[in-house]
Amino acid sequence: MPTETYPGYYNQLPEISKFVASVARKAGAERSDIYELQLAVDEAFTNIIEHGYGGEGKGEIVCICEVVDNRFRIILRDWGKAFSPEDIPTPDFNVPLEELKIRG
Repeated sequence: MPTETYPGYYNQLPEISKFVASVARKAGAERSDIYELQLAVDEAFTNIIEHGYGGEGKGEIVCICEVVDNRFRIILRDWGKAFSPEDIPTPDFNVPLEELKIRG
């Protein structure tokens, strides 16, 4: 299972993107699927740096790519602050759009 470790800097985004594309291509993924994988990894990598580590240069991110049951799986492992979706309050869908707080 191909694995690479990256320092937690935004300038590593092109490197991890190339790695994911290369492994996915070798696994037989189509171009449109590779693009979507790269987009997802870009978002996750950025979130780890921003929210998990609280900024650049505070930790490493390990990228593991594998094919399981004919599916391509990417695991990003970090040692930053944990995130639990259950800790996010459910939005109030009765609030007008203009008053909603925008989250990234």
